[in-house]
Amino acid sequence: MHIWTICRKEITENILTFRNVITTVLCLVLFPTSIFLSYNDYKTRLANYNLRDTEGQRIFGHRPMLAKKPTPLSIFARGLDPDMGRLTIVWQGSIRGDPGGAIASPGEENDLLFLFRVPDFSYLVKTVLSLLALFFAFDAICGERARGTLRLLLANPVSRSEILLGKWFGGLASFLLSVLPGFVLMLFVVALLPSISLDAEAWLRIVAIIGVSLIYLASFFLLGLFLSTRVRRPETALILILLAWLTWVIGVPNFSSLIANRIYPYSASDTIAQKENTEADSDKELYEQFWKINFQAERTVQYQSRLVQNLARVSPLGSYVAAATTLAETGLEDAHRYKGYVLRWDRQRRDLEDNPLNPNWDQTRREQAGLYYTPTRMSLHESLATIWVDAALLILFNLIFFMGTYLSFLRYSVQ
Repeated sequence: MHIWTICRKEITENILTFRNVITTVLCLVLFPTSIFLSYNDYKTRLANYNLRDTEGQRIFGHRPMLAKKPTPLSIFARGLDPDMGRLTIVWQGSIRGDPGGAIASPGEENDLLFLFRVPDFSYLVKTVLSLLALFFAFDAICGERARGTLRLLLANPVSRSEILLGKWFGGLASFLLSVLPGFVLMLFVVALLPSISLDAEAWLRIVAIIGVSLIYLASFFLLGLFLSTRVRRPETALILILLAWLTWVIGVPNFSSLIANRIYPYSASDTIAQKENTEADSDKELYEQFWKINFQAERTVQYQSRLVQNLARVSPLGSYVAAATTLAETGLEDAHRYKGYVLRWDRQRRDLEDNPLNPNWDQTRREQAGLYYTPTRMSLHESLATIWVDAALLILFNLIFFMGTYLSFLRYSVQ
């Protein structure tokens, strides 16, 4: 009973605070705005894709020009979708730019996007909302102590466990209530977008993305609550949450990339130079060596990117980004799946040709072999099977922060 009384008290007090109003207004403005910006970016990439021949391998013969159709859910998590949607030119048995390199893309990008990234939904969650979650919790305990109300609260027949649970439930509920209107408005805007048609599976993916986002934000709320039990003054807690946010949201991902580049160094120019120095007695042998170099380069890029992803999981942000982009079909596994498909498709189509330089292809043989350019997508079941580790890690972060908060509050002095 005491838990729900404290919970209602927290909700009532937070609803009347200025930070709750600011959070609600920000969510109502930022979420629809991010959807509109991401939608315009998606339409631009889709228009560029439609200008190309999606069966370019039939027209260009031995020089196919390929691209992957943009994913509608990239408006929620842009991820690697622009990289997969760039124009890929296959020439003389190799892929121009090579896996992980700069792929030819004439007229593909808006130049301003190199300076200002499109703030999609996942970007707002992992940066803006995570910081707001910390602000909601940083003075939950030390603020009560500074005002003298914590001593009065403990003077009543209520345990510290009940106080902590009441503050956790009430504070988190008030934060989620402040962001809920923004979520609802965002989904309403998405449903009205004219160029995007979402099926039942796509809406399930959106629900899963929002669910993962809430677990991620809950971990930052508990982190703020934990820091509030470690200090005696709200001013000190404010400094600590800013340091924690900078470390986990900015520091960990960047250091992960630096470490991975040291362990698995990769250079597209070195791969190109390796091909230029390749010698062979026949075209078939030359292509075999090119494919070997391509697959080796692709494996190196996969090792490097997966190491970055694993190191970034030290922070909740790493697991959240991996889960959100995978659910939006714009993640690392989707990119590796697509690049591997292009390499295998190129080899299979060339194996059917008596003369790899002959532009007049036998359409019947290729159609029977199923070698039209049709990259497959991950099903929802496959995506969920891929993200279970990240979802488990986010839940684990919540448990760790809660246990740390609980143990710290048991020893917290109210004097």
